[in-house]
Amino acid sequence: MTFHNLRPENVEQLRKLFHDDAVSWPSGLSTDVFIQEIAAQGMVPLLFHRITKNNCQVTWPSVVLERLREAALRQAAAESVIETDLRAPC
Repeated sequence: MTFHNLRPENVEQLRKLFHDDAVSWPSGLSTDVFIQEIAAQGMVPLLFHRITKNNCQVTWPSVVLERLREAALRQAAAESVIETDLRAPC
């Protein structure tokens, strides 16, 4: 997996997570910047799924996990609306 335009510390978090390594939140890592960069990559739903469904050893701040959850739910809702529009008869 290749990441573009991400800070090295954010890439390291993702690398650990996708290699099933234990992932703790490093001091000084900005939650806002992390979420913004992950969202810009379109990875929020994948990341949230990875954390919640694979029993990953993640010790991240609850605010990060909650924001990922909320963003993943918003994305799922948006995709549902798009799918409904696509299936609507012309």
